[in-house]
Amino acid sequence: MDTLNIDGRRALIVGGSGGIGAAVSSVLHRAGAQTVIHGGHDRGRLDDLADRLARETGSRPTTVLAALENTADLEVFDAYTDVHILVVAHGPIIWSSFGRGNENDVWTRMVSMNLAMPGILVERCLPFMRSEGFGRIVLFGASAGDERRPSRQAPAYSAAKGGLSVLARSVARSHASSGVTCNVVCPGYVDTEYLNEDAKDACRRQSPTGRLTDVHDIGSLVYHLCGISAVNGATINASDGLV
Repeated sequence: MDTLNIDGRRALIVGGSGGIGAAVSSVLHRAGAQTVIHGGHDRGRLDDLADRLARETGSRPTTVLAALENTADLEVFDAYTDVHILVVAHGPIIWSSFGRGNENDVWTRMVSMNLAMPGILVERCLPFMRSEGFGRIVLFGASAGDERRPSRQAPAYSAAKGGLSVLARSVARSHASSGVTCNVVCPGYVDTEYLNEDAKDACRRQSPTGRLTDVHDIGSLVYHLCGISAVNGATINASDGLV
């Protein structure tokens, strides 16, 4: 296996203060990466994560608190695009089926935040990655999703997330020779603090294994994607068999 020590590499984790993002932030920081962790609204949650990682490693991550409402808000990351690793674990969902009458707002927001925002961040980080001869980009798609997965409840969200697979393949095709990889991870029902017990029970009933995916398994997958170059342009279903 083509392994790589990420100690000292700089990493930006967007949406990295809770849930899957926090697991990714933790594993990369513990591996020695110089992490910049973004949180959206909860300063306490972000500071608690940074304090815990500082106690565990002796090194405190840089933190950025900023609500992302549109692509103009991405200017908050202008000072942090010189990174070797970019993980985008942020992406809001609007549950809105066809024919609701609010299609302009729904489609504009879903495409803006779930496809345009990651694409813009990727473009802004690519020049530094190419100059270093190394880059790892990990994006998060819809649950158990790929570019062909339909949705009745959230078609705009699913369509935007599906576009990430094309984005990843485009980056791979254009920049693999510069040492840059870009992959999409599609988790299933993951055990995070964002699900209450009723929601967790419902997800367990739908899961092929009868359990939720351990959030640390997703963090570990991202870590391994940062350590290999052969996996590039892939959409990876990490859902315990939920297909």
